[in-house]
Amino acid sequence: MLTESNNIVIVDRRITTEALEKLMVVQRGFARGRKAARRVILKKCDLAHLDLSSACFAGAHFIACDFSSASLRNADFSRTVLFGSSFESTDLTKTNFEIANLQAAIFDNATLHGTRLSRADIRKGTLIHGQERDGTAVYREIETSFREADLIDADFEDASLRNVNFSSARIDGVNLKGADLTGSRFHGAQIRNLDVSQALVQDADFRSASFENVTLGDSALVLAAAAPMVPTSRQDLEAIIRWHEIWVGSGGKEGERASFDEQNLAGHDLRGHNLATVSFDYANLSDVRFSDMVLAACSFEHANLRNADLSGSDLRGADLSTAVITGANFEGCDIGALPETGLATIFPNSPTSMASQQRLRRTG
Repeated sequence: MLTESNNIVIVDRRITTEALEKLMVVQRGFARGRKAARRVILKKCDLAHLDLSSACFAGAHFIACDFSSASLRNADFSRTVLFGSSFESTDLTKTNFEIANLQAAIFDNATLHGTRLSRADIRKGTLIHGQERDGTAVYREIETSFREADLIDADFEDASLRNVNFSSARIDGVNLKGADLTGSRFHGAQIRNLDVSQALVQDADFRSASFENVTLGDSALVLAAAAPMVPTSRQDLEAIIRWHEIWVGSGGKEGERASFDEQNLAGHDLRGHNLATVSFDYANLSDVRFSDMVLAACSFEHANLRNADLSGSDLRGADLSTAVITGANFEGCDIGALPETGLATIFPNSPTSMASQQRLRRTG
């Protein structure tokens, strides 16, 4: 532990529960302005799996620290610098991050129920990644990420959320009044009970997201251009599929190859069809029934397959590497190499991926 004027600095250490309690006493004195009190500054420290429930570190500095799988329920981190820290799979229920610096922080798979982030700085940031042979520092820009996070009744009022990644997140009843969401991504997010009428959403990307009870207000035109809000009609869908199956059967001489990029097919029943080689990039396919279909060599880039049924389908050569597959059913699917193409089935590398836990028929 290093001591500096008005600071206690700890670098690259595993923090114990006992040490945490002592540091909290020190920081509380600093926050209250006591004479000769010192600020707590931790850099690259390991706080994973610790119980910080109701802890108070308001105004402290935690630079590039690891809080993964910890509990911060009801903790106070207001006005705290948490630049580059990780909260992956952390319980942040009712945690106070008001006016905190959360640039380049990771909240993937975290629980944020009633979490307070008003006026927080949650933009991407730049960290030192290493050094060149001549000693020159190598910097890497890191975006703040809430991928697959659970955000219910969280408060982001007046927060800076520029270029944040909310892909696959569950967002319900979140307060975004005055928030800046410029350039943020919501691919495959499940969005409910949301009012974005007073948020800045210019260049935000809502493709493949699903919406329920969303208030647009002045943001209507921006969102309409970014997200497939209107479902594709059954009549149009059947016509497209019919022409595609003619195209497949004729070897491309007749009919027309289908593309469902950026389309909203949520809830449709497509069982039994041959949609080989079709592109579903950025499509909303939540709750779609794809069972017993030919989906060989299909592209599902950033597609939303949440709770879709693909059981018994041919997925050889299909690319699902960036798809949202939470709750999807892959029971009995054919996966693996597609002969004479060099293509193989690719599933996302995600802790919530169910594909690895289901019985699949690997062929090819």
